[in-house]
Amino acid sequence: MLDARFAASERGLLRRLSIGLSSEGVEVTFLCPPSVAGAISEGMLSSVIAANVEAGQLERWSAKRVIRESLTAAGLDECDVVHAFGGKSIAMAAEIARGMDALLAVEVWRARMAPRLRATLDAHGFKHGAAVRPLVLCVPSSLIAKRLEEAGINAGIRVTPWGVHAPAPPETPAGAARRNQAIVFAGRGLDGKRYLAAFDAVCSLARERPNVLLFVDAVASHRLQLWKRVVASGLQSRVTLVGDLEATRDAALAADLFVHPEARGECRSILLDAMATGACVIAAKDPDVSWIIGDETAKVVRSDYSDGWRSAVTDVLDHTAVREDLRQRAFAHIRQHHTVSGYVTTTLDAYESTLAAHAQRS
Repeated sequence: MLDARFAASERGLLRRLSIGLSSEGVEVTFLCPPSVAGAISEGMLSSVIAANVEAGQLERWSAKRVIRESLTAAGLDECDVVHAFGGKSIAMAAEIARGMDALLAVEVWRARMAPRLRATLDAHGFKHGAAVRPLVLCVPSSLIAKRLEEAGINAGIRVTPWGVHAPAPPETPAGAARRNQAIVFAGRGLDGKRYLAAFDAVCSLARERPNVLLFVDAVASHRLQLWKRVVASGLQSRVTLVGDLEATRDAALAADLFVHPEARGECRSILLDAMATGACVIAAKDPDVSWIIGDETAKVVRSDYSDGWRSAVTDVLDHTAVREDLRQRAFAHIRQHHTVSGYVTTTLDAYESTLAAHAQRS
């Protein structure tokens, strides 16, 4: 794990997977640089090895030596599977897997990884379609699996849907129509035009509704200079900036409305967590994320302009039946398709079946 942003935002996902695999008898160890180790190790039961190497240093012989020495010091002279999380981790994971004669598993969590993935694997000894070394591509969204096929990668793909905890159906809060309504903005402001359209729409609504409170990722606020818009709207007392909202998640999981105004072809488990805990999700249409389903898991906005976002948020705020139907449908979808046990089972099966097929070919 070399990708600090992925490590921070998906720490909960990694923790759930490692605990689940451990309960199935798998010994799990994380390898990461010191800059990532802190984000990974918090609340983690699996061991974490911090090696003094960063992404982009793999071609240096000293980096390879540090990795080898770190693994040896931890007693890891061999392993069965090396699983790469985050695009920056693939090259290093491939080198370790090749050196240990292990299965290479790659978590393909965003569509943009597809065009470059084949070249990266070929360059590090895992030539696509070859039977020399075992390889499996774990894809959380079936729609991203199609992107891989379009990029000419049509072997070794396994759909392993991410999972979250959804222990009880969401309840309708008493007096929901009268109390304050919390709206959380997810995303880090990387889809600027769409994000600003949604933010301006919600700010205009908040000016008319004194019971609306907004929670915004501080990184997105800095990147898009959102506070200027907040001041211009006179909403300073009702907007809270949350540092690293995806990593902490406390504010997000207490939301009434969860607005996700980015469509970057990236899987984000925070959306699944929001659905599982009863937030009503309003999201930009994203053709690569299978759990954003219009009128089933989310109110989907297909427009890039403020009017479309204002209409969607107004509909959900003003119509309790619409809001409750979406919440209940989303929760049911999570319980059926995105459980932690399902994620652990499909991932473990991807490992075992790939290793078994490779052993037969050998």
